[in-house]
Amino acid sequence: MKAFRWLLRPATALDFVVLLIALAVALLTWRSLAAAGYDVVLVQALYAVVFAAPLLLIVRWPLAAWVLALAGWCLTVLAHPWGPSDGLPWPLPQRVLLLLTVVLVAARTRPRTAWLVWTSSVMIVVGLLFAFVPSVTSEVPPFLGYVFWSMLLVLTAVLARSRTRAQRDLAKREQRAEVEAARLAVLEERARIAREMHDVVAHRMSMIAVTAETAPYRLAELPDDNRAVLAGIAADARAALAEMRVLLGALRGDGEQPALVPQPGWAELDELVNRARARGIEVRHLRTGKTTPPEMIGLATYRILQEALSNAVRHASGRPVDVEVAADPDVVRLRVFNAAEPGRPVGRGHGVLGMRERAAAVGGSCTAGRSAGGWLVEAELPVSGGDT
Repeated sequence: MKAFRWLLRPATALDFVVLLIALAVALLTWRSLAAAGYDVVLVQALYAVVFAAPLLLIVRWPLAAWVLALAGWCLTVLAHPWGPSDGLPWPLPQRVLLLLTVVLVAARTRPRTAWLVWTSSVMIVVGLLFAFVPSVTSEVPPFLGYVFWSMLLVLTAVLARSRTRAQRDLAKREQRAEVEAARLAVLEERARIAREMHDVVAHRMSMIAVTAETAPYRLAELPDDNRAVLAGIAADARAALAEMRVLLGALRGDGEQPALVPQPGWAELDELVNRARARGIEVRHLRTGKTTPPEMIGLATYRILQEALSNAVRHASGRPVDVEVAADPDVVRLRVFNAAEPGRPVGRGHGVLGMRERAAAVGGSCTAGRSAGGWLVEAELPVSGGDT
């Protein structure tokens, strides 16, 4: 049943064109046979069907059309009233139809199948010539011309199909390579985020451990039970720090050295903007809100703004950049817009993926894309997502 599903699909313009051509060929065949003296209606109808049917199949099933076209050639030879000086019995439309089916087979199938079909056609036609055509010796030269040109057309179709298939395979490999590169970029960015967040969390855990360990010395009247609880808290904090260091060692690459400076954050945003201005970028900076978000939110905001400014330098050098940072009690909003030249590409790197991963790591979101003649980066980072 699968082979007949095409019957249920909507008809296209090509289907109507092919149908009209097939009907025209059938009508012309019928009239030409009648004019040539074929008075039997059944023979006329059979010829008309055999000549027109390949046209109905040639688009979807060229192999089936080729078989029917060859059958028409054989039928023409067998039913032809031969005389001693008769030449080739096949009219020009029938020759063109067989050649067209062979070329389409070459364009739609593997090269081995294409050459097998061409060789079979030549051998069958040669056999028909020598078996039934009385003046075969006089018809060999023009037939060799048909063979030569058909071989060139089949070769062209095979080469065109091979080139198209090679281009399609190359495009698929490039697409798979891009997907794999994006996946690796996401994994690397997540590992980097984890390493940076380790520094933030480790600072908090160290503060907890130090506070719990020094509490008995600052609180002289502390009961023994409370001292034991605080000692347990300090021990758990130290153990958590040790486990985080082991995890961080697994995330680091071979030979990668740990950072020896504190991670940047909310307090370094102005310095980041000033460095961009020092590189020749016109940055219009607007910062609102007096809330100081948690360290993780500050780190994510810094990295997203850093990547957005880097993109502005790479892809819109010399054009102004608008930076808006709003720190509300519940959410931090970041908006970076830079005008870009119309039609100019913005690059195919993985910076956008990195910004999205940064935002997702703290429970937020980040979008980047063309907007109103420029490139817009917007991020919303919930303050609760960065509590440590």
